[in-house]
Amino acid sequence: MDVTSRAFDWIGSAAVDVDGGLGWLERGVLCDDLYSGTAGVLLGCAEAVAAGIDPAGVSTGARGRLLHLAREGGAVSTMPDDGLFSGWAGVVVALRAWSHAAGDEQAAAAAGQVTSRIAERVRQVPHDRSRYTDVISGDAGILLALLVNGADTGAAHVLADRLVEMAEPAPDGLNWRMVAGQEYLLPGFSHGTAGVAYALASAGRTLRRRDLVDVAVRGADALLTAGHHPDGWAVPVTSCATAACPSGFTPATGTTSHGAAAPPESGNSSSTSARPRATPPCSTGPAPWPPTSPAAP
Repeated sequence: MDVTSRAFDWIGSAAVDVDGGLGWLERGVLCDDLYSGTAGVLLGCAEAVAAGIDPAGVSTGARGRLLHLAREGGAVSTMPDDGLFSGWAGVVVALRAWSHAAGDEQAAAAAGQVTSRIAERVRQVPHDRSRYTDVISGDAGILLALLVNGADTGAAHVLADRLVEMAEPAPDGLNWRMVAGQEYLLPGFSHGTAGVAYALASAGRTLRRRDLVDVAVRGADALLTAGHHPDGWAVPVTSCATAACPSGFTPATGTTSHGAAAPPESGNSSSTSARPRATPPCSTGPAPWPPTSPAAP
């Protein structure tokens, strides 16, 4: 408990005053998302409360900030999209987790309000094959958020069907690219086939659609096939599946959730660098703990 209390003391010391409550900076940029910001802090507070630990002022500040964002609606610069770890879907997850842990009806209502806006955008915006499919910032992550407590099954059906449409044939199964046209396949959970298949399996169970479960199983089959090697079983971190693959390309293997997104000769193994858009400043990963100075996050 002492270690946990110290951790929350440090989190509180790194907070800054913002509209509605408290916020946290990532490399000098205010972030409210689940990956690096306020939503992630409130989710941690919810886990603490569920374990009998009082996060005190940290939870009050994070809760106040997310309730403020929910009231503000779409015009929030720190919410660039609806992604689970990068945008509004993460706010939904954090508020719902807090409402369950703390019995907070206001947080539950705010989560429902944000969910309704996400669902409306899903239903109104035509399917765009350039959308991300992944768990971190794409449709798979948004789908998981919409499935929480049956938040919006209508929009969930729409997203699930779009993900099925984005599947690509693979040896003995199906694969999903993080975004259409990306040269490399990432099989991992965060940005690849494993995450999309998981989301579709969850949707199939919640929506009572056997067809979605069957598609998810085909994704799992593709991962099993990809992992079979003469020297043992290991799913490659990345694989090259287009005619544009560089000569002599050899997939790396490993357990990272992201996987490499560039050929080894490029010297870059970060999946974010290959994204067609810039990675939000607040999605750069966690800060070290304990801080090296009182001012460090």
